[in-house]
Amino acid sequence: SPAPLPRADVPAIKVGDSWRWIRSDRRTGQQEADTLRTVKSVSATTIEGEENGGGYVQSTSLALLETPEFKRSGDVRFLDFPLEVGKKWSFAFTQAGKTRPYERRWQYDTEVVAYEKVKVPAGEFDAFKIVSKGFWNSLRDKNSGSGTTINWYAPAARGVVKTEYDEGRNSTTTVLSEMQLQP
Repeated sequence: SPAPLPRADVPAIKVGDSWRWIRSDRRTGQQEADTLRTVKSVSATTIEGEENGGGYVQSTSLALLETPEFKRSGDVRFLDFPLEVGKKWSFAFTQAGKTRPYERRWQYDTEVVAYEKVKVPAGEFDAFKIVSKGFWNSLRDKNSGSGTTINWYAPAARGVVKTEYDEGRNSTTTVLSEMQLQP
């Protein structure tokens, strides 16, 4: 009989779980950010923790709502559990900068396109490849644009292990470099 198709439910995030990601410019390879997130509390609706000395807030379905750099409101759903290949959804949210002034409304169409192996510095993982294609409008001026975000979500890592973001001139790759998960 054929193997059951892979499916991922919402992970059980635990206090003390931590992940470290390295973000680099995709064209030059230059490192842009080194982000360490550690979970400090988990409630029925939110996960809160520390990010590089500041705070961060996620929904329990891993939507990143606030970091030291930005705050998001609306329907943030780069991941929509349960994940399975072929699943499609759309979502929209507003993101406002905290370290520099900007405010953008994003609209994305998303699809889980594959379940594949992905290799990052933290190891090799079986991951769902999730492609989000979208566009944004500035809420402060007449600027607008489009972008694609590709996330690889690995159930064994309880999170995204790789992200490729491409918005034309702004193109980055973020990889999980290390993690410590509570048993």
